[in-house]
Amino acid sequence: MVKIQKEILLKLKNSKRTDHKVQYYFKLFELNLYTNLKASKKYLEEADQLIQDKNCIMYACLLSKWGRYYHTLSQYQAVETSMNDAISLFKKLRKKQLSKKEIKTIDLYYASCLAPLAIIYQMHKKEKKAFKTIEHCIQLNKKHKHKDGITIAYNHLGILYYLTNKPFNALNAYQEAIKNLNVNDSNNLASLSSINNNIANAYYQLGNTELALKYYKLCYEDKKKLKLSKQKLALTKTNIGLVYYYQKNYKQAIKYLESAFNTYKTYKSNSILLRILVFLSLNYIEVNQEEKCLKTLEFGFPLFENRKENLDKAYFLCAYTHLLFEAKNKDIRSEVEALGKRYGIDNFGVIEKMIKSLNQANDFIDIKMRLIKLLANKLNKEKKFERANKYYTELLELKDLHVNNILEEHRQIIEANTVAIGFENQVKLKDIQLNQQVQNFKQQKKLNELIQQQKEALEYSNSMLRKEIEQRKVIEKELRYKNKELTDFAHIASHDLKEPIRVIHNFAQLLDKRYAAQLDENFKTDLGFIINSSERMHTLVINLLEYAKTGNENIEFELCDLEKILKEKINDYYLLIPIETIQIRKLPKVIANKTLITQLFHNLIANAIKFRRKEVPFELEIYANSTKHYHKISVKDNGIGIAKEYQNEIFNLFRKLHTQKEYEGTGIGLATVKKIINLHEGEVFVESEFGKGSTFSFTIPRKA
Repeated sequence: MVKIQKEILLKLKNSKRTDHKVQYYFKLFELNLYTNLKASKKYLEEADQLIQDKNCIMYACLLSKWGRYYHTLSQYQAVETSMNDAISLFKKLRKKQLSKKEIKTIDLYYASCLAPLAIIYQMHKKEKKAFKTIEHCIQLNKKHKHKDGITIAYNHLGILYYLTNKPFNALNAYQEAIKNLNVNDSNNLASLSSINNNIANAYYQLGNTELALKYYKLCYEDKKKLKLSKQKLALTKTNIGLVYYYQKNYKQAIKYLESAFNTYKTYKSNSILLRILVFLSLNYIEVNQEEKCLKTLEFGFPLFENRKENLDKAYFLCAYTHLLFEAKNKDIRSEVEALGKRYGIDNFGVIEKMIKSLNQANDFIDIKMRLIKLLANKLNKEKKFERANKYYTELLELKDLHVNNILEEHRQIIEANTVAIGFENQVKLKDIQLNQQVQNFKQQKKLNELIQQQKEALEYSNSMLRKEIEQRKVIEKELRYKNKELTDFAHIASHDLKEPIRVIHNFAQLLDKRYAAQLDENFKTDLGFIINSSERMHTLVINLLEYAKTGNENIEFELCDLEKILKEKINDYYLLIPIETIQIRKLPKVIANKTLITQLFHNLIANAIKFRRKEVPFELEIYANSTKHYHKISVKDNGIGIAKEYQNEIFNLFRKLHTQKEYEGTGIGLATVKKIINLHEGEVFVESEFGKGSTFSFTIPRKA
């Protein structure tokens, strides 16, 4: 693929046609957009110089690419201007008499402008216009069957759902995006990276930090393969660090956030840097690294000093307040206080101002509670009960907006502040009122939201389950077809092999019979080898056919009395061993295929008889141990045993531990046993001591 791309670029570069030169710069722009912004800008400027006609398709394409360039820089006003200019020109060109190819080119470039525009409309709170725009984008790409465009459009649709707090809808959109993306094509790695990042955002919004972490890490690996800038890698590291923080894995969070900080620390006006500083300071507090937290505050205060009150600044001041009020090291507390004075913080005033500025922001309840609690506890310790009670009361008033843990929180406040005159009675009264409010809130609001979320989750799970069932049906159909092919092959192969083997065997016997008197001893020995080998080959072919046929017919299961089956079967061995040497303990009734289970016992008993020790009387014991979930059947002999290093190999097809001269056999018997047990959804294994005997055991699940 890379070689083909290089050949195309070389042809465009060496062409004398202006439109080919422009296409050359466009392709270079695409290749450098995510890795080298300076180069991508330069290529657009080169293309701009070559395009003389400012009312042609090529120039409209150029405008749309400028929009993408500005989008990468997050310059959204410039994106909107460029894309709207491009769309106006595309609409104007669409009215002309054009070929189908030209119409397709215009439509696809037009569609590429709509996706980023939809996001900008959403940012401007124009939700209906945003969704209408992205639907139009999807329709245009589907009309021309442009898979890359469909992927981009669905990815942007997912972003819109994410921005409107509909994470399940977002995940469905991302799934459609990936469905139309060839993930094995390295040219699509940038799109895959973007989708993985967006999926992580959706799971993070759902509170599923495990899956969020998984997809952020996939995004990070994609970015590394793309060789993106350190800043873009650091952005994903920041997200990974935040997830680890919320998982309370503070050491891992610090590892990723410190790495991101080392990249961003020179970009002192960057909002990402401020977010990193906030969560670094909070993580340092959680692991009692007070000195590192102090250094983070010293670095961050100049950056936050002139910024408006927002969530990041509130969290940052929360870390400052915690260190100021709660630091175990007195020297650290002194340095924090000096740091606050340097930036005009009077310990209480700025914190009170921050709490007041966040009063109307329902999304900031958690940080408001943390700030209020720190401030109220400090005031209480300093015996400023009136101001402390004011904040404790405000903390209680936030309870109905924090239904999951606020009740336990304010009980702790009651226990810690009974010194405040009359406050305890007020809290108890407020507690009763708030309990009622919590119940009402759960019934009227949370219940409906939870039902809706569960409904969306169920719909999503059902759709995934249906797809999995369909895939399984296809696989099962293919397996049935393959099994039939294998069975047919085994029949044909065995028939074709048995005939020449039988001819060899018969003619060898005929030679031995006719010319026995005329043949010397060497020739007779050789002829004996041919006869014996052909007999073994004939046996091997028959056994192999039986192995191939095992389980390939429709298997019917029934209630089988194992004890009855064995007592009927052991009579077959009276010529080989005394029947009384086989001890059958009480065996259960199991749900199984009678024919296959009978074959299994035959193989195990025949194996025990074959490998018995000649110097001791033969003994065989068959018994069972049952649990709630399965029956375990064991066949214990006192034979030659199996060395430990071979015990995992003996169930493999054709695996023999002895020469044909020592013990006859084909190495198929135990492989057949394993296959039968697999068909019964059980397991088979052996315990053995070399020279003392073996115990072969298998399990069969208990079924109602």
